[in-house]
Amino acid sequence: KNSSTISVAEHALAMLLTTAKKIPQMDTRMRGGEWPSSQQIQLKGKTLGIIGSGRVGIRLAKIASGIGMKIIIYPINDQTRENLVSDKSFKWKIVSLNELLEESDAVSLHTRYNNQTNKLLSSNEFSKMKPNSILINTARSKIIDTNALIEALVNQTIGAAALDVFDDEPLGKNNKLLQIDNLVLTPHVASNTIEATNESINLLVSNIISFHNNNLNDYFV
Repeated sequence: KNSSTISVAEHALAMLLTTAKKIPQMDTRMRGGEWPSSQQIQLKGKTLGIIGSGRVGIRLAKIASGIGMKIIIYPINDQTRENLVSDKSFKWKIVSLNELLEESDAVSLHTRYNNQTNKLLSSNEFSKMKPNSILINTARSKIIDTNALIEALVNQTIGAAALDVFDDEPLGKNNKLLQIDNLVLTPHVASNTIEATNESINLLVSNIISFHNNNLNDYFV
């Protein structure tokens, strides 16, 4: 069981909502004395593409559907694909990576980092996305080619992005990501909630007690 599943999924949704509604930009401009009129994106009826189908991805799919989003999923491996097919409790569409990129209004990453997923999204993939699409990453930074993402955002190949993970942490003051307006940043805190921390501690204590009791049983046999 992963104690941070709910926290990370909620953070991904919060980043999506924040980016779609342009909340950071409007907040900054209002504090500068402006009263901006900024066109936002309504998420109901839009398609959310989820890359990866583990606990966090599936949790996000379910809560995003609650605000009326359509869900499509690209499972990275055969095992997670089988889990999706066998799960009849929820309606989603399994697609290829290319289909997901082309059809999604927002893309959220929820997969492990390995040789298969290294720079899974780069210039070629960004070129297939909708020009107003939003990219969310609360998984691992190197699943995305950061330089290619910067270029895609600056050139408006994609509409916006939100990142909680980075190649170098913390970010240096001259990092190019800090200069991009259509990008929302949080400092790798998606799993940092009181509830997730408490659950993690409870799981740790439970495992220690279980290990201790099993060893005592073995000792007295």
